[in-house]
Amino acid sequence: MSTAPPIPARENSVKVTEKRRSGWLAFQDKDHAMLWILRNQLGRRNLSDFQFKLLVGQEYELEKKLEGRPVTCKLRQSDAVVPERTSERIAKEHNISRATVERSANLYKTVEAIKEVARKVALA
Repeated sequence: MSTAPPIPARENSVKVTEKRRSGWLAFQDKDHAMLWILRNQLGRRNLSDFQFKLLVGQEYELEKKLEGRPVTCKLRQSDAVVPERTSERIAKEHNISRATVERSANLYKTVEAIKEVARKVALA
């Protein structure tokens, strides 16, 4: 039986917690919790290439969902600030190319589509 304290219910908020030495982790919603889990899994050394690609693809899709469409800002042509693409940022984090991140996202979407078809066939 768990000795964890109950999580207070809040409107429009999902609390996901994990007991750690430093205390409890709280996330503002399920997507942020999933992103934290993905990043921890990607930090493992014993992932196969296929598992790594699936997790990178899932992280990319989730990041895009969380960020949404970028707000157009009024930059002058002389301004050197260029917003970084999500795929470029993730590529830097994992020391891979931007194209690899995008291909991993395509792989992840394909695997998810196959899962959905398999579920429908199993239910039929």
